[in-house]
Amino acid sequence: MKKAVSIFLAFIFVVGICASAPVTIKANAASVDDLTFELNEDGESYYVADCDMGASGELVIQDTYNGLPVTSIGDNAFYECTSLTSVTMPNSITRIGAYAFSECTSLTNITIPDSVTSIGLCAFLWCDSLTSVTIPDSVTRIDEYAFSACFSLVSVNISDIASWCNIDFYYEDSNPLSCGSKLYLNGELVTELRIPEGVTEIKGNAFNGCTSLTNVTIPDSVTSIGGSAFSGCTSLTSITIPDGVTSIGWDAFYGCTSLTSATIPDSVTSISDCTFGYCSSLESINVSSDNIYYSSIDGVLFNKEKTELLFYPSGRVNSAYMIPDGVTRIGAYAFGECSLLTSITISDSVTSIDDYLLFSGCSSLESINVSNENNAYSSSEGVLFNKERTELLRYPEGKKDNTYTIPEGVTNICMNAFYQCKLITGLTISDGVKEIGIRAFYDCISLENITLPDSVTDIAPNAFSGCSALKKTVLPYG
Repeated sequence: MKKAVSIFLAFIFVVGICASAPVTIKANAASVDDLTFELNEDGESYYVADCDMGASGELVIQDTYNGLPVTSIGDNAFYECTSLTSVTMPNSITRIGAYAFSECTSLTNITIPDSVTSIGLCAFLWCDSLTSVTIPDSVTRIDEYAFSACFSLVSVNISDIASWCNIDFYYEDSNPLSCGSKLYLNGELVTELRIPEGVTEIKGNAFNGCTSLTNVTIPDSVTSIGGSAFSGCTSLTSITIPDGVTSIGWDAFYGCTSLTSATIPDSVTSISDCTFGYCSSLESINVSSDNIYYSSIDGVLFNKEKTELLFYPSGRVNSAYMIPDGVTRIGAYAFGECSLLTSITISDSVTSIDDYLLFSGCSSLESINVSNENNAYSSSEGVLFNKERTELLRYPEGKKDNTYTIPEGVTNICMNAFYQCKLITGLTISDGVKEIGIRAFYDCISLENITLPDSVTDIAPNAFSGCSALKKTVLPYG
């Protein structure tokens, strides 16, 4: 029915434009008569398949239809029912389908019963009037984007922390907390979170975006902290990771901008990339000397042998840093968002830098210097090159020169080479450059003009994306 209505409305809209006549949809007080029920495959229960788009106000869904239980809200059932303000579901419902309440833009209140175990893809997408939601203990799975774009959502209510830690959130927007909401436990605002003893895993995205948290205590029973588990907890200043935790997932504490220090116990065997990314106040990561996989020097995270530099804390107050002798590899996210750094010196032992975007967000970085004895890399005027200086690898974001000339001999401007270098206004590319890599000049918002020599044969996608001030680009003939 809803598809037919949508097609009819689209036709009316086009005719209305041509005739310059207004079109309105009559809103009726919501009732069960607005609902369409269909029999489930088991033949023993029904699901809500559709709702009249004109239904408005508060709706209470019945628990039976034709003498059989109503067990689920079907996919798209209430899609674009823009006049509904409140929906109450019966305790017989176990599943809320994909897009079930998507774009119910007037919906301010939704009651999810204790019987529901799963909430589907985009179930409440663009419910931008929804201010509060209660997730019952029975829920074990919430799919992607379930609460995406719920911009008015300020409170998420739960009754059991252990059950909440066990929910499979399939993406960050699966969790209603990702909207910047505050978490309430049995009506009380949660600021100091104590995970109950007996919980063995904090699932990915469990507290993602929970802005009310200031302190977290994790019991010895926990062995795993999932990806993005505490990402975006901007008020979190302290967290205690106990012995017993063996793995810390991707982005687990990403964007915890108030976190000042972290201690890694000897039990941890796996720390994923970017675990502490964009923690702008983080001054040190300290590792237990008994840990056999990781170590730290002056608050900087390394592997045990200190041959791999894994993460430099974003809030470390030192303005200059020298990579220690013996380090052979710099990890992909090692220096992301280190806005206090002004210079980095790469020692002669370094043979591998995983991703040249690793210096992104180092907005004060004026120079990247390389030891003359290094056999893999070199630098000139604070710019990073390969040893032969045929590849320009990274131009520091904070370099104060407004103009720059690519040196003779360079044939390749690598991927992300000038990524977010917002101070540079003019660039001269010398003859001999053949390739310009992906996002090479991405978001160089002050770059006004650039001339490409005849030697350029390959410009990768998004090479100049975000160069909003670019007025003139002179391309080679042919």
